[in-house]
Amino acid sequence: ANEREDGSIETYLLGTMASYTNIDGAQTNEKTGVPVYGIDKELQAKAAAKWESEGKQMEKDAKTWISAVLTTQNQTFECPGTLQEALKDGVVLCNLVNIIKPGCCKNPSAMAAPFKQMENIGKYLEACTKIGVDSHTSFQTVSLYEDQDMLAVLRQIHALGSKAQQIGYEGPTLGAKLAEETPREFSAETLAAGATSVGLLGKGSHGYATQAGMFDTSRNIDKGVGVGVATAEISKMGLGSSECAKLDTKSISNEIVKAPH
Repeated sequence: ANEREDGSIETYLLGTMASYTNIDGAQTNEKTGVPVYGIDKELQAKAAAKWESEGKQMEKDAKTWISAVLTTQNQTFECPGTLQEALKDGVVLCNLVNIIKPGCCKNPSAMAAPFKQMENIGKYLEACTKIGVDSHTSFQTVSLYEDQDMLAVLRQIHALGSKAQQIGYEGPTLGAKLAEETPREFSAETLAAGATSVGLLGKGSHGYATQAGMFDTSRNIDKGVGVGVATAEISKMGLGSSECAKLDTKSISNEIVKAPH
């Protein structure tokens, strides 16, 4: 603690950089009302921004699609509040997936008991996995029932909409249609030829690398830079050291001038 000139005491943590937030002025969770601090506060802000940029439109599209699909079987879909409130009992979701693929989901329970409603959500997720919806798009039961991660729920519903188009559902659509697998078949001759061919890794970076040009087998090439070599000197390269020595001796003897007697 530091004592100021007026006698008051200032308490601080980690020097003067830390600050204390009173509970009365703290930010609270919009759903639970519990004050949030630190990383929880940052995560809540990121989730809110993600919902504004992506979640709202996904919720609107999912609500329209669910209503359209249920209408094809003369079923009503009432959603006066949020989509989470309309789906949390799991009944609508079970009916939805049964319309897309009849008989794939067990009949939902109409009981209002929380554990029964969560069982309905589990039945829906099991049916989605059965018809081929990727498991990585699934969500936890509490994400919907307790509204912990509604964005994950919406992503899974959009994944169901894409899968419905792929498996042949001809009703209302949601999202992009998934690509279909197109396997190719090759003859035995083609497979054998491919097994013996040299792949790109064996051909070099540009695909046609060879050893051509890697060794210099040429002769009579000037290796100097800016230095000329006489033709007579080049011809000595193949003579060897002993022959060159004989030539040098002859050239010296020819240059001797004999003095007159």
